[in-house]
Amino acid sequence: MQVRICRELLTRIGELTRQEAALRSEIAERVRPLAPGLLAISGVGDLIAARLLVETGGPGRFASDAALARHAGCAPIEVSSGRTRRHRLSRLGNRKLNAALHQVVLTQVRVHPPARAYLAKKRAEGKSTKEAFRCLKRHLVRVVFRALQEPQVVAVSP
Repeated sequence: MQVRICRELLTRIGELTRQEAALRSEIAERVRPLAPGLLAISGVGDLIAARLLVETGGPGRFASDAALARHAGCAPIEVSSGRTRRHRLSRLGNRKLNAALHQVVLTQVRVHPPARAYLAKKRAEGKSTKEAFRCLKRHLVRVVFRALQEPQVVAVSP
């Protein structure tokens, strides 16, 4: 009985894996013509680009990168007290969009030398690691906004 259950589970896992691969390739086919600018950003793959497109609602929705940052919850909020001036990220905004941007930032910090240099520069300015990441995420929002503003090729399906 246990062997039969294990075989059924393995069969189901195989089916789910094939379905996942088919969905990933379908998403890639649909995203590549719509978001070549997003895919050019280091750390943005097909699934993240699809998430960014879906959550932002397309290129014309936001008038500025600041509006996109506020929508994503990446706009800094001042939390100063006395002579200390600090900022933090907003806990409001679109959490799925914020999570996608956060994944890109983590990937860039790991593999993208300009992102590492930017983070090191902010750390040298005296910012904490969290503050430096906040700055990098806000910078990424500017890059994503510009990528969304690029002319996009729209494939017409028959």
